[in-house]
Amino acid sequence: MALPQTQCCRAIRRRLRSPCDSALLPESALVSAFEQVCSISRVTSRRNGSNVPGPLENRRRTGKRHMGELNFGHLNAPAPFWELANAVDLTQWKWTPPSSFEARHAQQEQGESKSFLASLQSWVSRTQTPSTAYADGLDPFLPSIASVEAVAPVSSPDAVRVVERAATPSARELPSATLNGTFDAEWLNEKALDAMFPEQFSDDTLTIFCNGLYTAVAEETIDRDTLASFLKRITDAAYNLAANSNGTITIKRCSSLLLRLYTTINDGLHATSNARDGYFDDDYKVFATLLVATSRLEINSLVLFGKIMANIPAERLVQCKYSIVMNINGFLDALSQHAISNEKKERKTIVRQITKMAGCLSSLDSRISQHQWILQRISLHLLNQLEANPIGHEASRCNLMRSAWLQLLARLPQVEDDYLVEVCNMLESSSSAGPLTQRQICELFLTRINSRYSVKHISNVNRQLKSSPESACYATVSSSLWKTGQHRYLKMLANLLQRLGRQQDIRHVAHGLRKHVHNDIQPLANLAIGLGHPQLAVWVYFRYHQSRWKSKNFWNTNFAQEILNKLMESNEMSTEKMLDALKINPTRPQRSTRESCEEVIVDKDSSHLTAKQQRMKPRLTLQRIRQTEKIAAALASTRHISDREAFRRITRCIEFLQSHNTPLTPPILRALFDVVTRDLEAGKPGRTSRLKWFLGLLLKETDANYVRAVGLALKDWRRQLG
Repeated sequence: MALPQTQCCRAIRRRLRSPCDSALLPESALVSAFEQVCSISRVTSRRNGSNVPGPLENRRRTGKRHMGELNFGHLNAPAPFWELANAVDLTQWKWTPPSSFEARHAQQEQGESKSFLASLQSWVSRTQTPSTAYADGLDPFLPSIASVEAVAPVSSPDAVRVVERAATPSARELPSATLNGTFDAEWLNEKALDAMFPEQFSDDTLTIFCNGLYTAVAEETIDRDTLASFLKRITDAAYNLAANSNGTITIKRCSSLLLRLYTTINDGLHATSNARDGYFDDDYKVFATLLVATSRLEINSLVLFGKIMANIPAERLVQCKYSIVMNINGFLDALSQHAISNEKKERKTIVRQITKMAGCLSSLDSRISQHQWILQRISLHLLNQLEANPIGHEASRCNLMRSAWLQLLARLPQVEDDYLVEVCNMLESSSSAGPLTQRQICELFLTRINSRYSVKHISNVNRQLKSSPESACYATVSSSLWKTGQHRYLKMLANLLQRLGRQQDIRHVAHGLRKHVHNDIQPLANLAIGLGHPQLAVWVYFRYHQSRWKSKNFWNTNFAQEILNKLMESNEMSTEKMLDALKINPTRPQRSTRESCEEVIVDKDSSHLTAKQQRMKPRLTLQRIRQTEKIAAALASTRHISDREAFRRITRCIEFLQSHNTPLTPPILRALFDVVTRDLEAGKPGRTSRLKWFLGLLLKETDANYVRAVGLALKDWRRQLG
């Protein structure tokens, strides 16, 4: 039994050499070792084998298996493999260092050696159709095997020829069409038309042409100006041919074939950029022409548009700004026509296509002036269409285009909120354009916050918005966001409505929160809405939610004081209405003795107390006392009311506490002191009587030490004035 010699030599080399050993064994050593092992294996097989069927037959199979696997370490071998007869003496071998990179590179440049890949390519090309077939008038796009090699620019001193794509049977070579070795746009146009519309249509014809065109573009065989001219010629020629075909060639089929051709050119340009690490200025001219040609397609070309936009850096978009505007305008026009013809699928179609377009425009930034110019031109184009089509079918189509454009801007996180509001106001300024509805604004707002932030349960919010009536959209959105714990978005919604000139619509947002907040903050929110400040009401709800993080009692937090001060700053706010809303109303005064003042809040379970004790116990809870303190402090700090009115309102708070047998707390007395001493320097009438009344009240509620301290402070103040 003899194995092929090459296979045996490889097996012996694996046995004799370690993977890290750089020594190369001669073939004679491998052959001699192989013969020795075969002789040993035959002896072992005869010794252990048997022709008699039975238990010894397994030994025979084992011997054959050992012979086939070339097992050198057999126990019965007469000698180890390193003592094989006729083995080559490896001690005579000398190691030589490998040649340097410069020496090997110089040999390649001088043509002394030929790379293995180049030899393989030349051998494969000889097995295919000879290159002289082009001179005989044969089709230049016959199947052949070629490799795509991207060459670095000649100006580069370290230009190295890099093989980008290995040779595949699907690649095609595109020969030169002129005598000087350069391509001509007219010749390319004729070949493209022949490949797109042959007499007997075959998809392989266009595939062969596209493969050859890809190779030529990737190798930069075609001049970029010629390529741009070819794009202009083939687009016009293809549509003219379809128009004159009497219906045999449809516009849709023509656009589909052109789409394949444009995709091939874009892929070739991208392959060139990968080889030389970037694009040149002439490449952007081709991109601009390619974008213009893409905008003329009558089919969905968003995938190709996205690839082209991804190939163009953000700082080079200015060179293609006109063609980008044409593509977006064509997209909005086609989207509105499709939505009108399919009303049932209108929203799904718009949302799906707009999301794809937003991915294509991810490099646009409104903070860059050139990018903002692109967005502004599209907005002005829509405004002109709205003014030119005030009524009828075209008016509804223009409204759909406006809604789609706003949704597209809302899906771009790099577009600023100020610019989005500016575009909304501009598109609503037209007299023929209707205002945005509640549903459109809510959808725009939800899309915006979902693109910039992570909104929880956005699908549920959209579902509830879709099922709600037009007049309840704001309330539905605010209620849904409050229930899901996303309270900060309510303030954003109120700010958006205010900047859109819809201040009164904010009350619908506040009304959606009423059923979720039932406590002492509700009267303040209703008071803000009644005074015409619904945004302030939303802010009150938002602050109340923040206060719940620190304390369950709202009036124990600083947020309560902040809300009251904010309400006091409003010119329309009436302090009397605020006290009425919070129910700060003194009742009929009861016994007010020092014993009753020393009592604090008594337990609710007081049925065992006597009638006298029931009459003397305080009736205000600690929360009501804190509420009165905050109101008094707000009245003392505000400057929107007169000193006399502030004195009357604080006196009302004091009477409210006294009527419920509640002692005056230090914050109440401090607020009264601020108001009483405010007009002392001005010398207004009644200041002395108010000061005496305050000192008497202070003596009644506290001890004489506080009164003495106040008297000394007033004496020092008079001395400073004198």
